[in-house]
Amino acid sequence: IVTKNTPPIRVHYGMFIDPTRQQIAIQGGLIRKNYTSFGLAPQTWVLDTATKSWTALKLPPGADHPVRWAHAVSLAGVRGPVMSFGGIGSSNTVQSELWMWDSARWKQQAKTGTWPPGRVGAAIAFDRRRNRVIMFGGLTEITSPFPTLADTWELRFAPSKPTLCGFPTRINAALGGTQVLSLQAGSRYAKRIYILLGSGSGTGPGFPWGTARVPLNLDFYTLFCLGSPGMPLVNMIGRLDNRGTATAAWTIPPATFPGLKGRTFHHAYVVLDLLGLFVRDASNAVPVELF
Repeated sequence: IVTKNTPPIRVHYGMFIDPTRQQIAIQGGLIRKNYTSFGLAPQTWVLDTATKSWTALKLPPGADHPVRWAHAVSLAGVRGPVMSFGGIGSSNTVQSELWMWDSARWKQQAKTGTWPPGRVGAAIAFDRRRNRVIMFGGLTEITSPFPTLADTWELRFAPSKPTLCGFPTRINAALGGTQVLSLQAGSRYAKRIYILLGSGSGTGPGFPWGTARVPLNLDFYTLFCLGSPGMPLVNMIGRLDNRGTATAAWTIPPATFPGLKGRTFHHAYVVLDLLGLFVRDASNAVPVELF
């Protein structure tokens, strides 16, 4: 793919998808000065996939990530933010800082509780099923004998918005199956009533309900779900627990709807106010494809 305004050639940078901007982004790394030397890359760049053009973000003072290379970068929630951990800084030493990107600025997080030791070159990934970050291994020094780590850490962040995770994302229409839906709205919505909704015609533009915009298009399937609680959505209506979480499911029996093969459905949930009368917030939508 040929892109415009391409960033300087670099290695050991962090790469991620910005969930708010819906753009590919890179942060830091080492810029090649010549065939034998490198310099630290100071900026965050984003790629507009529609125009195939890169832009170096001009962030206000104190809002950018410090220079870093070989740091671990990952999405930290279905709806963000993005996190960065460790790496090598300007002092050429291994770091143990945690930084968060909210699509507008990078912010360093205070060290609390049990904290992973500093590392460089760690493997990191976001576990969508359990809504947490998994980090493994890395080096504690970049000089011989290059001591390595073989530890695994989980990092879990309280969602800033109601979050929905679904697994698996594809179900065999002939064999049937279940998509487990994990609702995570955060403790501020503890004990609130939730309602799961569905759409067979996509997520945009969605529709307003109360003070939220539900990312589902109203259609026959939406009305079918509302009129048939418990099938195919199990625990379609319920109450979040003390942590603001709940578990539901989307289930279809074998060969029940053969004509739906190739279709994709989306689900999202709304959270009601304390009295259970008005919709206060809505989650993201998650897909499930019948193949």
